[in-house]
Amino acid sequence: MTKAQLIDGVAKVTGFSKKTVAEVLELIVFNLTRSLKVDGVATLHGIGIFEVRSMKARKSRNPRTGDPVDVPAHRKVGFKAHKMLRESVQ
Repeated sequence: MTKAQLIDGVAKVTGFSKKTVAEVLELIVFNLTRSLKVDGVATLHGIGIFEVRSMKARKSRNPRTGDPVDVPAHRKVGFKAHKMLRESVQ
């Protein structure tokens, strides 16, 4: 599902304009991002937990050439689905 498809689907179900739904979605993403920056975690009940994870520096290989590459330490966003969401797709 793309962002446009999500906006279209929510607009059809709620009766709100696509513009309004897009603005609300942007606010949700903004607040989710802010929460991850400040707290390192954002929990959405029934959906899951987004959390910032620290990755250690490591050695890897360039898949095209096979040359060794140093990957520096970095942070990434991880997601763990809520039990209800996991069970609904089973």
